Amino acid sequence: VVAADDGPMEQTLEAIDHAKAANVPMLVALNKIDKPNADPRMARQKLATAGVMVEDWGGEVGIVECSATTGKNLEQLVERLALETEILELRADPNVPARGVVVDSRKDPKLGIVATVVVKNGTLRAKDAILAGSAVGRVRYLLDDQERRVEEAGPSMPVQVLGFETPPEAGSELVAVGPLAVPGL
Repeated sequence: VVAADDGPMEQTLEAIDHAKAANVPMLVALNKIDKPNADPRMARQKLATAGVMVEDWGGEVGIVECSATTGKNLEQLVERLALETEILELRADPNVPARGVVVDSRKDPKLGIVATVVVKNGTLRAKDAILAGSAVGRVRYLLDDQERRVEEAGPSMPVQVLGFETPPEAGSELVAVGPLAVPGL
């Protein structure tokens, strides 16, 4: 996600580097196009400088201009994601232990360590033992995007995970090993 009024920020550039290193396809959601100071051309130029050539500039990376505030083109973004998934034949197996990626983490004074995770494959469940980089824990509970408690998170579902002993690093791979009896967790 890139803001049309700022272009890619440092964290986005880091995510681009990770995506390139992993040789995974990218799709750019160019957000905030509704803002008066939005400059989609500048954002595309900064993306090109970072080595991301979007399709309408002769590259291979898809881009959808949208606004999370007004909802403009969000349906097209979802359609584009579905198309990319179909073309690339991306499939996930919900019947295996979860693997995902940590988007961010923080220490909440009331909740403890909270990590936002997107499950890539498998299903993450309450009580699963988890590992992300050097951070370990056991899932106490999961919160969905509406901050409602859920029992499990399947493929492509973003959730907040409570139960890590220390905050995992953003970008680290999350691995669940199921509800095992792990001493100390």
